[in-house]
Amino acid sequence: MKYLLILLLFVSLRCLSQSGLNKTPSSDEGIHFVKELNWQQIKDKAKKENKYIFLDCYATWCGPCLYMKKDIFTKKEVGEYFNSNFICIEVQMDRTDKDDKYVKSWYKEADSISSLFSISSYPTYLFFTPDGIPIHRILGATFGDPQQFIEKASDVFNPQKSYYGGISEFRSHRSDSLYLRNEIQAALKVGDWRIVDTLRKIYFDVIKNLFDKQNIVLLFPTINSSSDTLFEVLERNIPKVNLILGNSSCEDRLINIVIHELIEPLLERDTILNLVDISSRLTNEYPTLKNELIARVNDRFRSYFVSEIRADISKDTSKTPHWSSIEANWVKRYPSYDFRQIFSDQKMRYYGSTGDWKECGNEAYYLFRHYGGKLSIGAINNICWAYIFLHVEDHKILKQGIYQMEIIVKNYSINEIFQYYDTYANLLYKIGDRRKAIYWEQEAINKCEEYQRKNDINGINSDLKLYLGELKKMIAKEPTWSI
Repeated sequence: MKYLLILLLFVSLRCLSQSGLNKTPSSDEGIHFVKELNWQQIKDKAKKENKYIFLDCYATWCGPCLYMKKDIFTKKEVGEYFNSNFICIEVQMDRTDKDDKYVKSWYKEADSISSLFSISSYPTYLFFTPDGIPIHRILGATFGDPQQFIEKASDVFNPQKSYYGGISEFRSHRSDSLYLRNEIQAALKVGDWRIVDTLRKIYFDVIKNLFDKQNIVLLFPTINSSSDTLFEVLERNIPKVNLILGNSSCEDRLINIVIHELIEPLLERDTILNLVDISSRLTNEYPTLKNELIARVNDRFRSYFVSEIRADISKDTSKTPHWSSIEANWVKRYPSYDFRQIFSDQKMRYYGSTGDWKECGNEAYYLFRHYGGKLSIGAINNICWAYIFLHVEDHKILKQGIYQMEIIVKNYSINEIFQYYDTYANLLYKIGDRRKAIYWEQEAINKCEEYQRKNDINGINSDLKLYLGELKKMIAKEPTWSI
């Protein structure tokens, strides 16, 4: 509320004179960002030159920030407009080892800006009067025409469009649902979450029916915490909300919030975690989300484990990674989790990358025998083609690949995924079942041609050309793989 009170003290800013703000453009190209000045000195300079203040909040890792710096701020028309109307300053919001003295001198102010203005996304652009009163805000990069960024910035001089000018009047509109709805949308647009939370609570008390479509559509994107009252309401009414929003939108957002709040912080700590206990806790705390939530949490853990295990493998400089040591370390950190599938998959990929196709094939065989039912059909097809068919001669391993592909081609509706038929046919051909291989290669061709007809594709595409060539080799009893 302190932030809103500050704004309310300066409602009169709408009446500030704009005289002198449109001066003769500078002849130099690009925005001139002032350096070596503190905040008080910037305000003094703005008053003296009768200009407003433009503040670019950026992060060094932010791609859109870099785009704006290189492709928008450097344009002549942008420089002319901003240099004429604003004292411009850049504030680095993150911290790096390469920060110079000036960037470091703004650390404290950067933290204050981030907290006071609830900045969580970059780039965020803030505009102030010469006295340092916030008047406007823009979120995100403007790609394409630089003039569009100038137009967005010009709203600072329009009392009907300046962001903080509109927000500052909320006290006189506490019972006006239309006003509140418009300002919530404006706050969402610029990423001002503190204002979103404040106005949303007022709006929540004003509306008569939360489950009116326009209310759900408005309020749904404002949920960002599991402690939010609205989170609890929606969790109890998931089917009703999904009827309004469609599909499983409600579960998806609520689950993303839980993962962000509870799971991501756990992955950032170097500590022992019991995943069974974590799943039990989530089930008790979020009973209506439990099945999908646990599945998504497991997916997140698996994604994290894979990336971190890969990092551990790359750090091991020995000729062959010490698999047992790496695995023992992970089992110690995460008891109750079965890492064998992940390690088998990573070992297979490692041996494939080093060209040790014997060990690669053995790991693929183990993976299929023990975890084939847990793999996606796309993953099975990729393993069968890239790691088995192209490089393995052992019929035991080839037959395991055939078994996995046979389940797919006979039990899944894959009329447009003709690659699976081709993989199956080539595996059959490699073990010598030529008659059956020719049949399934022809099926691949048929499905590919059917796909082309459905999508009005003329001629022979690359897939169809490949399959026709492989069928020709099978008929001629020639290898379809490199020998």
